[in-house]
Amino acid sequence: MAPPPPAVDDFEMRIRQLVEKGRRRGKRYSIIGITTSILMTLIVIGGGYYLLTEVINLSEKTDEKIEMMLEERSSGQVSIPGQWRICTRDEECVETQVSCCDCRGGGRQTAINRRYLDKWQKILTKKCSNVDCIAMITCRDGQAVCEHGKCQFKKNKITSRNK
Repeated sequence: MAPPPPAVDDFEMRIRQLVEKGRRRGKRYSIIGITTSILMTLIVIGGGYYLLTEVINLSEKTDEKIEMMLEERSSGQVSIPGQWRICTRDEECVETQVSCCDCRGGGRQTAINRRYLDKWQKILTKKCSNVDCIAMITCRDGQAVCEHGKCQFKKNKITSRNK
């Protein structure tokens, strides 16, 4: 057998070199792609964490400002800030009193977002220590619900059996 012509050997050798070079480049680009993806993921997670902490800090500052505004009122009247009533589902809402007097002392019932109930009760304790309430039960059966994105107290309808 005669050896293959040198041109074919040379051509095959160049093709093999190009294939091997392509494999090395492919591995390199895969490593670069994976590293870049990991780096971008870490940047997005870090940015998200930063934004979340800023939103939480801003929310806490807003709550403190609202409490300060409520405490600055000189008339002794208190009212639940509108944003403390915001909700997305019924489970977020709880029953509370509208003002210093609860429903056993002539007051009325209302609803508030569960997250703000403790703050609301602390404000009532602080602002209402010198308020006298009448001894009159004004409570009605009902439940706290989330309606149109706002916590509300819905009284049960009176039926002939309840009269």
